[in-house]
Amino acid sequence: MKSVRRKRADITSKIKTTHNLNIAVLCTIISVFLFSKSALIYTRAELSEIFRVFFRKGVIDVIFYLHEVGKAGYYEIYKQGFVVSRQTFANLLKLLEDRGVVIREVIDDRPPRVNYSLSGKGKRVAEILESLGEVLS
Repeated sequence: MKSVRRKRADITSKIKTTHNLNIAVLCTIISVFLFSKSALIYTRAELSEIFRVFFRKGVIDVIFYLHEVGKAGYYEIYKQGFVVSRQTFANLLKLLEDRGVVIREVIDDRPPRVNYSLSGKGKRVAEILESLGEVLS
């Protein structure tokens, strides 16, 4: 099984080196699964924001990791080293939660814990990214 970082690196490099890949198709895939509007309705600025969010450092890594393990705690994901700063990591998880990609589950215990898992939308995004990687192979 490939590591999460290796999967992301493979897909990213294949996207960069494949000239046949139509960026509009990728835009459509991402926007349909991450946002409520149809991709055809987005303005250029909105699509730019989608890419800024989605291809931010650590986002794809976290999605692949949660897809692989199912459920993980905050520190378990953080120690994978997808981002350096804890504040950046907390903001990344909040962003994914706000977009409906990640589900945050607070476990009322001593001490309180938080588990993260992919929502249905997040699982579909992970599957699409894996399929994209296979197509570009």
